[in-house]
Amino acid sequence: MEKVHEVAVAFYRQLFISQNGGNLANIDHLLTRHLDTNSQAAQKIAFINENVKRCLFSMTRNKAPGPDDWSFLRAMLIRVGFSSNWVSIIMNYVEFVTYLLLINGDQVGYITPGRGLRQGHPLSPYLFIICTEGLISLLKEACSSGELKGIKVGPSLEPMTHLMFVDDTLLLGSATLSEAAKFKSILDIYESWSGQLVNAQKSTLLFRPNVSGTTRVAILAMLGMTEVNSHEKYLGLPTTIASSKKKVFSTIVDRVKAKVANWKPRILSTTGKEVFIISVLQSISTFTMKYFRLPLQTCNEINFILANFWWGSDTSNKKKIHWLTWQCLCKQKSEGGMGFRDTQSFNQALLWKQAWKLITEPNSPLSQVYKDRYFPRTSFWAAQLGPKPSYTWRSILSAKDLICKGLE
Repeated sequence: MEKVHEVAVAFYRQLFISQNGGNLANIDHLLTRHLDTNSQAAQKIAFINENVKRCLFSMTRNKAPGPDDWSFLRAMLIRVGFSSNWVSIIMNYVEFVTYLLLINGDQVGYITPGRGLRQGHPLSPYLFIICTEGLISLLKEACSSGELKGIKVGPSLEPMTHLMFVDDTLLLGSATLSEAAKFKSILDIYESWSGQLVNAQKSTLLFRPNVSGTTRVAILAMLGMTEVNSHEKYLGLPTTIASSKKKVFSTIVDRVKAKVANWKPRILSTTGKEVFIISVLQSISTFTMKYFRLPLQTCNEINFILANFWWGSDTSNKKKIHWLTWQCLCKQKSEGGMGFRDTQSFNQALLWKQAWKLITEPNSPLSQVYKDRYFPRTSFWAAQLGPKPSYTWRSILSAKDLICKGLE
């Protein structure tokens, strides 16, 4: 057993050995200070315990993987405008860490890492965002110089070269050898700075149909990645909506079925089934319904599964009598129902909310994109589908009539 402990500890120690970053002086001309003079002065003011408590309790508990090289993190903190005192405090939380391994109930190790951010630490997401500013700055510089064209989502909007959320990154550009070479150069520079490496096995390329086979082969060979016909999902949402909407959103129905299959209705009390339907089953489709209008058949399938579960039907398709319709169960309890949500009605309400944001928040990035692309010379009330509308825009626009009825 001691030999097993030694092998495990040695393996994880190797993972946390620092890979020295490259020449960080090159980042100076790319980055501008994000903190103004007043913000920098505020960092030097002595803080009290109440300030610390308020800041800590306002932080989220989301986990995010961090950069590999601490010298890069320190350089980025200084470059964006943090005072030396704050940099020292932050780096103390990052550098002075030890880990223990738990193997068969025994604590072994001490592992003193030389890289990485503490998983689950409240600072980790914010520090990761600061470090990705280095990559973003490289992409912006290449776009400004014309080496990257990106894609334009609106006639008068600046081209987009990337979408980032934590470590999920989409790079957008023209399918040319010159742009592919520039993307590779940018990633190589960022790797040398931060110590992070692109996992080519988990990275894929998506080409437009009009890109020739010769160009595809050359770009794939240059970047060492694989080609896919479509990215099924990004941040939990489908990236492309095919002609068969039912097929695209069938995964939601499958997820609801899978959840139901893990629970036998007869082992839950009536209250337990009520909580399970409202808190678990009906929340599965909520995120997708905020942006897309689900087909009526999909909504009916979800309602049918929930109704069967409520009335006690199990996965063996042994049906039970439905003493009330689903529409009756969706009424408020004061009206004789259970307060469940009708899937189609809730979908419409969520899309109504998105449409209302376009009306009440015209200066938000999302509103500006939609206005520039679909109704540049008019208001949302007079907006039409326009040529080649996205399914998201179709979905949001379908809620316009509902808003008009509500304002009457």
